[in-house]
Amino acid sequence: MTDLLLTLILLLGTNMGTGENIPLPDSETFNGHTSTVEVDVLCHTLLPEHERRDCQRVSLCESGSNPDAIGVNANGTRDLGAWQHHEPLIQGRLNAIGIPDGDPFDVTVNALMTQYLWGALGGRFGTSAGWYCAPVVGAR
Repeated sequence: MTDLLLTLILLLGTNMGTGENIPLPDSETFNGHTSTVEVDVLCHTLLPEHERRDCQRVSLCESGSNPDAIGVNANGTRDLGAWQHHEPLIQGRLNAIGIPDGDPFDVTVNALMTQYLWGALGGRFGTSAGWYCAPVVGAR
């Protein structure tokens, strides 16, 4: 796990400073793949409760929850990481989340870009500017 992910787990993995542990979220399964612990924790930590399963399913559909995934589009551009962010747009998203030198293959950085884009799309995964897999998995 990355240092940033471990920090998020430590900071957000307890019940608002009471020291009470929050249980790990359930894994999600789609099309024969099971989401990774890192994806599960990040979806659970970064998005509202009603969006967590969609977050997991989008990652599963887009990349099999593989943080090292590279998808090549018909026009030759690439989509990178667990949530398959479009390479020509990544630097703008990295700048927007305050990590201009971030690695899109770092699952935590990719998740933070996902949280940013989800918010920029009005709290939705499935808009015309959203994820290809959103309608496939029934995400709104």
